[in-house]
Amino acid sequence: QSHVFDMKLVLLTLGLALGGVSAEEAEGRAKLLLHKKLTPAEGPYYAGRPMNITLQVWNQGPGNAYSVVVTDENWKQDKFRTVFQGNNFTLDFLNAGEQYVHEFTVVPVKTILAHRVKPAKMVFVDGVEGESTITHHSNSWPEIRVMDPEDSITDYLLMVGRLVTFNTIKTKKGWVWAGGFAALFGVMQTYYIGSALMQKRR
Repeated sequence: QSHVFDMKLVLLTLGLALGGVSAEEAEGRAKLLLHKKLTPAEGPYYAGRPMNITLQVWNQGPGNAYSVVVTDENWKQDKFRTVFQGNNFTLDFLNAGEQYVHEFTVVPVKTILAHRVKPAKMVFVDGVEGESTITHHSNSWPEIRVMDPEDSITDYLLMVGRLVTFNTIKTKKGWVWAGGFAALFGVMQTYYIGSALMQKRR
């Protein structure tokens, strides 16, 4: 029985040695994060003036990532012109714990009432052998408005006016009406004050 027990122990040890995890599996899967940022972050954005986009990739590990491809197909040529770097990039590999920052510049070619800034897309191959390609998207971003540079002062004054009036008056037409009422009120006040002064003199 002792010999049988020893033989079983040898076979069990050999089986664990031969059937253990591979080096790739022991390394672990790669976890990548993709962050997208616009500068200036809150605008304003004007036609003909550059705006910067930053794409930052982190590999949180524990494994390495290979064939990392990031695309940001959010800047169509009918609305924007890329003037520095490109909106896509490729990395042969990104080791665990490392990060990569890619910046590019676009210029709006016209005014845009509302442009939806879609997330960037990232595709990579995990370091674990046999794993399929993994797709990941960046954070989202609010809609942006591209204005005419000549309207910048007017829009700024409108924004201040909305704050002063607690968002009651929002448009140029609204301010025209408010100005008309204010002028009428001023004329009426002047008339009443003048009438009161004339009566006192009598």
